Amino acid sequence: MTNLTLPFDVEQIRFINNYSEEEFEKYYPTYLKLVNKYSTELVDEFINCFDYDPSNLEKFEDLYVGNFETGQDFADYWVNEICEEFKDIPSWITVDYADIWENKLSKDYVEIDCYGEHTYGHIFKRTV
Repeated sequence: MTNLTLPFDVEQIRFINNYSEEEFEKYYPTYLKLVNKYSTELVDEFINCFDYDPSNLEKFEDLYVGNFETGQDFADYWVNEICEEFKDIPSWITVDYADIWENKLSKDYVEIDCYGEHTYGHIFKRTV
């Protein structure tokens, strides 16, 4: 590892140490833009979740679905807002949103939690 000092700030050095100088040159501007829009913790967890590969940062916003309290809450949203087949389900039918998340949606989506920022349920598509 290169022992870098100024003019790099702590975040830049951390990025280079975690990845490489080459990846810093290619992806740090995107990383910084995303950190400023979302959060350092979420962007770092996203990289970790997607194979520790900073090149995936270019897909971050295409993969990001939104912030839900839990995967079950996302399943509720998905069933009631996105999935056309469920729009006309009578109100007296009980839907098991936890089961839908665990056995169906979690195959196509991943949930990333940010504990330091106390935000949970950031949902990302697994592929674009």
